[in-house]
Amino acid sequence: SGAGKTENCRIILQYLAARSRAEASLAEKRLLAANPILESFGCAKTLRNNNSSRFGKLVKTYFDSANKISASAITTYLLEKSRLVFHSEGERNYHIFYQLAAANAAGNPLARELAPSASVDCQYLARGGAPSINGIDDLAEFENTVRTLELVGVDGELLRNVVRVLGGVLELGEVCFTENEQGQAEPTDEPLLARAAEALGMEVAQLHRCLGTRTVTSGRGSVFTVHFSAAQAATARDSLAKAVYERLFNWLVQAANQSLLVGIGDADAGAVEDERFIATLDIFGFEDFGVNSFEQLLINYCNEKLQHQFLCHVVMQEQELYRQEMISWRHLNYENNSDAVALFESYPTGILWLMQEYARIPSRETSGEVEKKLTRRIHAAHTGSKHLTAPKTRRGNSLNSDDGFIVRHFAGDVCYSTEGFLEKNAENLHAELELLVCNSSRECVALIDGASQAAEARRKSGIGAPRRGGGATTRTVSTGFMNQLNSLVQTLQQTSTHYVRAIKPNAQQAADRFNGELVKKQLEDSGMPQVLTLMHSGYPTRCPFVSLYDKYRPRAPACMAKLETRVFIEGLLYALGVPSEDFQLGMTQLFFKGAGKMAFLESLLDSDLLSSPEAQVRIKRWMILKRWRLALSCAKVAVRFGRRLGMTRAANKLAKFARVVVRAR
Repeated sequence: SGAGKTENCRIILQYLAARSRAEASLAEKRLLAANPILESFGCAKTLRNNNSSRFGKLVKTYFDSANKISASAITTYLLEKSRLVFHSEGERNYHIFYQLAAANAAGNPLARELAPSASVDCQYLARGGAPSINGIDDLAEFENTVRTLELVGVDGELLRNVVRVLGGVLELGEVCFTENEQGQAEPTDEPLLARAAEALGMEVAQLHRCLGTRTVTSGRGSVFTVHFSAAQAATARDSLAKAVYERLFNWLVQAANQSLLVGIGDADAGAVEDERFIATLDIFGFEDFGVNSFEQLLINYCNEKLQHQFLCHVVMQEQELYRQEMISWRHLNYENNSDAVALFESYPTGILWLMQEYARIPSRETSGEVEKKLTRRIHAAHTGSKHLTAPKTRRGNSLNSDDGFIVRHFAGDVCYSTEGFLEKNAENLHAELELLVCNSSRECVALIDGASQAAEARRKSGIGAPRRGGGATTRTVSTGFMNQLNSLVQTLQQTSTHYVRAIKPNAQQAADRFNGELVKKQLEDSGMPQVLTLMHSGYPTRCPFVSLYDKYRPRAPACMAKLETRVFIEGLLYALGVPSEDFQLGMTQLFFKGAGKMAFLESLLDSDLLSSPEAQVRIKRWMILKRWRLALSCAKVAVRFGRRLGMTRAANKLAKFARVVVRAR
């Protein structure tokens, strides 16, 4: 985390747009505009990174036949919703809230009118105690965010609704609860709740009811109302805030994607998938904090999975190619992390599947009790695993075997606390709250498919808390993310993948400071020594015989142009004086050791080197040597065959003599 992945992704997108054409088109401008929007709404300051991506994204940039950008599409992964309601000391909530607060403090008309209560002193923003970032002007960033939103089509009333919802989320976080004589939750400030409801496009009476109660249907069909305590109401409030913000984020991604299809009609939008594309993947970095919870588990599982894909692509497939092409090669051993990946996703005992199982089991126990059962089940399922152990009580770690577990990742051991796992893993609000959100008058909250979601919420109305007991159809964040990640890996396997390995130079986020031990550890943990060994001693540059044959045969002498493809390539390299130790001929491809050789061959297309007298002499000499060696090989084979034939005849005579002797006796 904090090594520069997001910044590199931004630079790559800028490069692709710059190379596409001399003057930026609307599609390119919107592509570049989408990035700061996603950063404002999806990035935050953490202890290790001032602009940490709290989600993953895959940006596909499509090109037409003239190699110009025709469209783009953005896919996002696992927004960290919990950051909205809680973040550690020294960290911040999402950038957009501090931008809005700065705009409101500066008297910005949009912020002052639609989010007058936005302030860094709001409960959701003040918890980290870090309202600002050195060198960052939140007011200027807000103005830039508004400009980019307008560029991708979020303007006018749509933009005003986005600001209203942001202000409404902050006001919702200010709502506190007390308990009446019956122990039932009541909001302490009704006008504040009303302002939050209006900003979020909800009926205040319905919001009041849904935050304080829920309807439950018993097995016999009886319907009754359960009243929340003050703590339960606060939990429902935070769940609603997280759901609203996630929907707002997803709606902005949809809006950006719609704008990025500029120039493509509705009938042709599906055909974009058939075009050529370059995709940039910016995924969250490996994390290990003082307390690691559900979010870190999924983030590090993602890193483990992609590290496995990296090793398979670079090391395993490379060596398999050498074997198939019959290249002389000393096998390279490397640490395969497939067992660590299986620890998470193997069915049915993988950690993610066990979390799914415990989300479905009805229970009258508290979440904490069920989470302890889940933890014990994880330990029991992986007893003896070298990748999972129980936490050891020591200074700075008070967890025991019921409270968490340690996973040995490729980048190091991480201790996870299972407290809050089940709640964070639940994908749904309780039915009434979900129905309330789906019926919001704000399009950016209800989403485009709000009607179908509302129907689904009505169908589930009366069912117990979806956190547990939802039956076989219970949706969870963990399994949804696992399916998303598997789909991403399939995309990577179907494309030509290139990797940018971002290395963090120091832990202080300081310029011109390199911590050698930190850099070395990152390189070793990421498998770079094996990759560099492979690249140094292997043959990283290769080209199919047919491609070289088609390019150079018209420029070769007539005597050489008649040769068979593989023999022609061998003669070409000899004529050009390429040392034999710098290449190997496979079955279908030419393999070069080191870089720069293909550039040298490409440069020959614009020269007459093959027609020079020196090259002609070398070609003739090589053809004579080739024929002589072929004749010598044939002679050796003939001699060996003759010897074997003679030995066979002698053996036959001996066998015949032995049979005669036996008969004579």
